[in-house]
Amino acid sequence: NIIARLQARKQLQESEAHLRSLMQNAEHFAIYRLIANATNPHKLDVAFVSPSIREIMGISDPMNFETWFENIHAQDRERVYAANMKAFQTLHFNEIMRIDHPLKKEPRWVQAVSMGLTKENGEIRYINGIISDITKLKHAEAVLSEKEIVLQAKTIKLEETNTALKVLLQKRDEDKAFMQAQVLS
Repeated sequence: NIIARLQARKQLQESEAHLRSLMQNAEHFAIYRLIANATNPHKLDVAFVSPSIREIMGISDPMNFETWFENIHAQDRERVYAANMKAFQTLHFNEIMRIDHPLKKEPRWVQAVSMGLTKENGEIRYINGIISDITKLKHAEAVLSEKEIVLQAKTIKLEETNTALKVLLQKRDEDKAFMQAQVLS
């Protein structure tokens, strides 16, 4: 029994060391766990979060969950709040949002994905999640979108040119038939 306890303790310490390493070495993502507030069922407290969340979202106090919303772009804020409230029922959250990053002085894009786990009585036990900086991906999508627009414009121009060529070929065939008829007569 003592050996089993010692092995379990060693495995727990290894697991904690792996989690700590993951959290400390995160750069373009932050992992977190939120727990239900004991006094307010629609409020969450931060159990732990990667230090990288400061760099990703530019928040002032990572251990205060309300500060996670302070830099969300005004046009995304209402949608994100609504999704957050809906997540209390669905236990799932997956949102892409713009951040007005106070330190980088530029807009950033992040994706937050989380899943909640409940107690036997259905109350939220905790929520595990990850926040990723997807700014480079969004910039690449914008460049691709611009190239698609240019490609569509060129396609339309080619279609118009093709139509004009068909009309010219048809006119040439008609002229050829007319000239043959003239020669025969």
